[in-house]
Amino acid sequence: MLRGLVSAREWIQAQGTITQKSRALPQGTRLRGEAGTDNSSTCNSDASWNVTTRRAGLAWIIATPTSTQTHDGSLCTENVKSPLMAEALALRSGLLAVASLDITSIRVYSDCQTLIRAIQNKLQIKEIFGIVSDIMQISSAFESISFSFVPRSENQKADCLAKRALISSVSALV
Repeated sequence: MLRGLVSAREWIQAQGTITQKSRALPQGTRLRGEAGTDNSSTCNSDASWNVTTRRAGLAWIIATPTSTQTHDGSLCTENVKSPLMAEALALRSGLLAVASLDITSIRVYSDCQTLIRAIQNKLQIKEIFGIVSDIMQISSAFESISFSFVPRSENQKADCLAKRALISSVSALV
């Protein structure tokens, strides 16, 4: 128990260091919910999780109003403890990809209501607390950003990409 408390204290102290560094990032208007303008780019994220292997396929699709092409990305990661954690990791990966494209206004969509609610309402869910903190820090780099729930039926492309990433990782092991 003592080891856990010491680790928690170290983690909290490290978060203070990250917060100080984030002040250098440009602060912008943060839009929550169904906000955004017609000239905003969009990022749909999704994850696919395997309970047996604890692997997750993460995917994101970025669409910009100035281009007909989308920027798709996916990866497979190990040691993911739950589907909620996988969804949070996918959204964080998508935001990092958006940031690398020098996009300043973004509407982020996920089919995970729990995750979107945690971000919008700044809920502290122990399981994903650190990942949501990362998402909020990355968000500060955008002039405007919104997080919205989208039904799974409207997120099929990201879903297929996430499943493909997970299946590819399994077939690569065989």
